[in-house]
Amino acid sequence: MEFIKKKLSDCDSVTLKFLFTECVSRYELIVLIMALLELCKANHVNVLQTTMFADIEISKGLKFFDDASTLQETEEST
Repeated sequence: MEFIKKKLSDCDSVTLKFLFTECVSRYELIVLIMALLELCKANHVNVLQTTMFADIEISKGLKFFDDASTLQETEEST
């Protein structure tokens, strides 16, 4: 989760393709997708695809500046 938030803190949005190129293994790719889904669910990031087959863009959500470590604690307690 911190990796995604760090990449977004440098710019307004990134593409999913760009984030995938940073992964060196299948395991990292799966973890990245799971983290992205959790951040999206908690409204830390927004995911948008304007047209079919267009790049998927990830941008800052309403709660982007909230601490993401609380997400992990909440998931563990449920």
